[in-house]
Amino acid sequence: IPFVLSTHNNIIVQSVINDQDTVDLMFHTASDLMTLTEEATAKMRSVEFTEPDSIQSWGGGGTARFSQGNILRIGNLKWDSVEIVENKRSGPMTGGKFGLSFFKGKIVEFNFDVGIIVLHEDLPSIINNYNQLDLLGEGSFLFLEGKSRIDTSSLSNRFLIHTGYGGTILYDDEFCLHIWWLRWSVI
Repeated sequence: IPFVLSTHNNIIVQSVINDQDTVDLMFHTASDLMTLTEEATAKMRSVEFTEPDSIQSWGGGGTARFSQGNILRIGNLKWDSVEIVENKRSGPMTGGKFGLSFFKGKIVEFNFDVGIIVLHEDLPSIINNYNQLDLLGEGSFLFLEGKSRIDTSSLSNRFLIHTGYGGTILYDDEFCLHIWWLRWSVI
């Protein structure tokens, strides 16, 4: 599957919806569904939405429109009966997002040198130098345990694998409060 890595470090994949509408989607590891922005849906002819309904996400609650029974094509792959949620935002230069659930049961390889996503049934034999880490799942979120060194302290935390946020590390509020307390208690 061809992709473009944007200047914001987002993975952008071209898709076709219902064999009619083309849209660039952001591959988002912290999402298990497909969303389209209001701006993108305004240009589409093939997607029919319901009346707005309440939703809940990590960013808070709100309302959104839903569309069921859609066809999604990415590369030579096709998914039937795809539910689409309308959303206000996506990564720059994209009209929506899709997540890892579309590649369930596959090993996903990102070849940044040539700009392709390769799906494998098993770990490729060409990979011989890697570190295996425990992946922690919580709903549609995936976390890795890691440590941050601050001055002379080493602090453990879970880090969200989140391809939708510019390639930086995000600390949760509780961890930031702990760092703040540590810094001020040292002074």
